[in-house]
Amino acid sequence: MALNDLLNALEARATVVTVNDRLARRVREAYGERCRAAGQDAWETPSVLPFGGWLMSLYAARRDAAFSGAPPAVGVLLSPPQAEIVWARLIRQSRDGGELLQPVAAAEAAAEAWRLCQAWRIPLERLAAGNDDSLAFAGWARAWQRLCAQKGWLDSAMLPDWLRDELDHVTLPEQLVLAGFDEWTPQQTALLDAISARGVAVSHDESPVEQGTVTFYKAADAEAELQAAAQWAAAGLRADSRLRIGIVVPDLETRREAAIRAVTAAIDPAALAPAAREQARPVNVSLGAALASAPLVYDALLALRCGGATFDLADVGRLLRSPFVGGAEQERVRRAQLDVDLRDHGEIRVTGGTLNRYAERAECPLWRHHWQAFQNALAAAPRKGGARVWAEVIDAALSALGWPGDRGLDSSEKQTLDAFRNLLMDFARLDPVLDAPMDRAAALGLLRRMAAQRKFQPQQAGAPIQVLGVLEAAGLDFDRLWVTGLDDRRWPARPEPNPFIPLAVQREHGLPHATAERELAFAAAIGRRLFGAAPEVVASWPAREGDVVLRPSPLLEVGVRDSEFGVRDEGSLDWRGQIHLAARLESLVDDRAPPLAPGAAIHGGTGLLKDQASCPFKAFARRRLAAEAPALPAPGLDPAVRGQLMHAALEALWQTVVDQATLAGMDSASRAAVVGRAVDAALEREAARRPATLSPRLRELERARLADLLEQWLELELARSPFRVLARESDAELAVGGITLRFRIDRIDALDGGGQAVIDYKTGRIGGGVWEGERPDEPQLPAYALARGDDVSAVLFASLRRGELAYRGVALDWEGIRPLYKGAETADPAELRREWRDTLEALASAFRDGHVAVDPKNGNGTCAHCDLGPLCRIAERNDG
Repeated sequence: MALNDLLNALEARATVVTVNDRLARRVREAYGERCRAAGQDAWETPSVLPFGGWLMSLYAARRDAAFSGAPPAVGVLLSPPQAEIVWARLIRQSRDGGELLQPVAAAEAAAEAWRLCQAWRIPLERLAAGNDDSLAFAGWARAWQRLCAQKGWLDSAMLPDWLRDELDHVTLPEQLVLAGFDEWTPQQTALLDAISARGVAVSHDESPVEQGTVTFYKAADAEAELQAAAQWAAAGLRADSRLRIGIVVPDLETRREAAIRAVTAAIDPAALAPAAREQARPVNVSLGAALASAPLVYDALLALRCGGATFDLADVGRLLRSPFVGGAEQERVRRAQLDVDLRDHGEIRVTGGTLNRYAERAECPLWRHHWQAFQNALAAAPRKGGARVWAEVIDAALSALGWPGDRGLDSSEKQTLDAFRNLLMDFARLDPVLDAPMDRAAALGLLRRMAAQRKFQPQQAGAPIQVLGVLEAAGLDFDRLWVTGLDDRRWPARPEPNPFIPLAVQREHGLPHATAERELAFAAAIGRRLFGAAPEVVASWPAREGDVVLRPSPLLEVGVRDSEFGVRDEGSLDWRGQIHLAARLESLVDDRAPPLAPGAAIHGGTGLLKDQASCPFKAFARRRLAAEAPALPAPGLDPAVRGQLMHAALEALWQTVVDQATLAGMDSASRAAVVGRAVDAALEREAARRPATLSPRLRELERARLADLLEQWLELELARSPFRVLARESDAELAVGGITLRFRIDRIDALDGGGQAVIDYKTGRIGGGVWEGERPDEPQLPAYALARGDDVSAVLFASLRRGELAYRGVALDWEGIRPLYKGAETADPAELRREWRDTLEALASAFRDGHVAVDPKNGNGTCAHCDLGPLCRIAERNDG
């Protein structure tokens, strides 16, 4: 039935029932446009409802009649969450379902099987011919029937039959028009026949479909297919902004976000920017996302999960950056710094004390106030309670948190807030079907599941392009339509029979998705409707999916199989292409920064020289701009922390064992005791800093590892020539290249034959040649040696890596040193110092003078471990 016919029927005061919400909304909008065109400022709301909403209106009318005294009493209609809880409980209590790992998933599948049995008139006795699953479902369904009869409950699957028996108590329209339906179930047909028998004029949309002009398009893959459709739609809008354009995506549920990005990038790329809150997207998608995924709801559910003594660092970080926590507008910069500080703290679990201490240090009083009030509200909740009790607790806790924040919400966020509050009210109504009070974990788990199951799509007016699934496009008409995904693997779809109903029974009753023949007929019918939904239609398919070659669907014209028809060139580019096309490039060499002022404070020690050698821009960004990616703590102890523990243990050990003679005078037990005390001191310090990470068991394991490694290392120290530990963690400085570097030397030994050994502990791998060339990989030891003067006769790495215990470097009159490069054994110390001085002078001078070229020493090898890529944008330079 054409749209004008539906509007005429509405003017004749008919009720129009549509196949889905989208078609009902389209008819209402068109009716309003007709009324405005006729000069009307106000008009009666037309009676246009989707089929499910129409059934609910009949139920509400019957319920209202019962409240007015009309017998008999009306059964209670269970909401989907209420029905799911009952199904899950019946399954858990049954003999067959007691051992199921996921009774909730089984409840969803059972409820769908029950709906099919009701809709297609399948007696439960027919399930006996199936397998164990069918027999189990038959038992659950009978228990469901008995319980509903006992409690006076109805569900949506039983509602059409119940309404058919109650029509005498319901006021019906004189005319009922049905639009957009491709097929009817026996249950629906019985209801409509009963309505017709009561004198209602029931008419169906059976007008023939006239096919538009169809163009075929073969895309390289699914992503290219979406991009082509989006660019085609954008070109159509540039030609005529009044066009109604649709893009049909059969697997929209899995490709929703990709479709939104593709269309938005083609039409209005600015809408993809994070700051584009108030700007309406140019695309309307028929399939909503889970309410739980909306940022406002996601953050609320995340906060509710953070009740307890410790919290996940990632969760706390998200809440600190959330605009929906009270005080976010005033403290957003300080809260961002608090997030960075907690990351630097290094634990993936954060205690309440640590969070409060760091929040006080970061000067976030509003955060501390709201967070403490939120935790208090959760702590004051009863141990167990009903759904209404927990709804009140959740509402109070979120209010204490200052949710949904201080800034004004945009239209989408306001609708999301309303949707969540409606969800919380539905949650509070679960008490009649609960068999026992819930603890907090169970209540929050149930709320999260309800939020994940509820689809939500903010309403927006004026979106020029609609992206729809196959079923959502039913009954709609467009000026131009693109249908994607018409390959031989997806169209027709593969059968997916319900697992709880015997396949033979499904074939007999013609259930949806039961057989290949059923899918073929359904796809053919849908295809005829889609190809007649617009004067211009594009039918497309991807040529490949990974390594699989795809062909066009056999339902398309046979001649397409060996032909490649394309969409005409619209001259459209995606947003990136448009930017590059419009660019007027200028060349500018910008590799100099302002030189440092005399006496400027420089932080970073010898790490500055290492960064300058690695890449001058890296040194500039880190040491002068303080640019650094936030830390990413990992479970347990990362290599850096283990290195710090080794440093601390060695410092404590050589505080007791001051020279080799003392070490040699110890027996094995005394040496083990000294090592144990040193390790315990290091672990004690780290445990105070990271209480949530260094658990007793991990501490025990790390103690054994460190003690064993130190015992082996002391054997190597005993094999050396005599020495005395002159200094541990000694502060030093070096004036070089016009700047002064301050640093700390791990250890300095006085050697028995004269001179000093400068030692740097290394728990990581040490490569060869790290001191060679104008850009050395490890310049810190040469800097240490220069700072100590001419008395240094050994410059050494202490390699503390298991299996690689050794001293590596250069030394005079010291056997057993593993050289770092060829010739180091015979190197002249004075010549080495001159080379090192020249190298470090050049590096420091370049940094002081502002040489900041993006020049990684080893190309991609250097950049692979650098976090400054978004700042230096070397990837764009390489791509260009």
